Amino acid sequence: AMSYAQKLFEGLDLDGKHVALITYIRTDSPEFAPEFLPILEEYVKSQYGKKYYAPIRKVKKGDNVQDGHEAIRPVDLSMTPEWLANFIDDNNLIRVYDIIYKRTVASAMASSITSETTYTIKNDKHLFNLVSKELKFDGYRKAYGSFEEKDEEVTSETFNVGEVLNHKN
Repeated sequence: AMSYAQKLFEGLDLDGKHVALITYIRTDSPEFAPEFLPILEEYVKSQYGKKYYAPIRKVKKGDNVQDGHEAIRPVDLSMTPEWLANFIDDNNLIRVYDIIYKRTVASAMASSITSETTYTIKNDKHLFNLVSKELKFDGYRKAYGSFEEKDEEVTSETFNVGEVLNHKN
């Protein structure tokens, strides 16, 4: 992945112009340049709506963090992974850019909210637990679309206390 990131940093010839797609890659800084933050905020609000935006919290720095460069991010948010796919057909290059792009956007988005209900089902002396999860607000997950790993299958059935459950095939 590092060589793909290097190519994205060095730039590609797109539509007759040489374009750098991401910021400097040899950095361990977790922070974006201050001038990028309002651009990111505006992007999240315009793409997803105000309730999806959450300001990026300051990160406590480690002792030996090299702070000469900001965190890796797309140079220009208008250059989406979908846009890039129009110019190049290297799928791995697009995937690496897609991850960097979506992580950057998600970093300025609100947390997702899930409600969880645990049911204890009794069968003679045996107890079985069933956990039902329901996504109440997708938050940052919206930026990832189908890219993020899915949670285990969510049960939306509800049971009542004392209800007798019959085996179904």
